[in-house]
Amino acid sequence: MVRVRTPGLGLEFLDEVRAAYTRILDGPLKYQELRSSIRRALTRRFPYAIYFSLENDLIVVIAVLDTARDPAEWQFRI
Repeated sequence: MVRVRTPGLGLEFLDEVRAAYTRILDGPLKYQELRSSIRRALTRRFPYAIYFSLENDLIVVIAVLDTARDPAEWQFRI
C-alpha cells in the first residue's frame, strides 16, 4: 500500500479535533448518550469520533477513534 503524505494535514486534523472540542463545550447534552453516560461527537472533515462523558462540571474525553475501527473499542478504555 502506498501512502501519500500531505504536508500540514496533521495540523489540519488537530484543528478539526479542537473545533469538535469547542462544539462539545458549547453543548455537551446535544450529543446522544450511547451507554453509561458516554456520548459521541463526530469530527466534520475527518472520519473520527470523540467519546466523552460528563462528570459533574467536567467533560472527560475517553477516546478519539477512527470511525472505521470497531465501535466497541472505546469501551475498553473506561
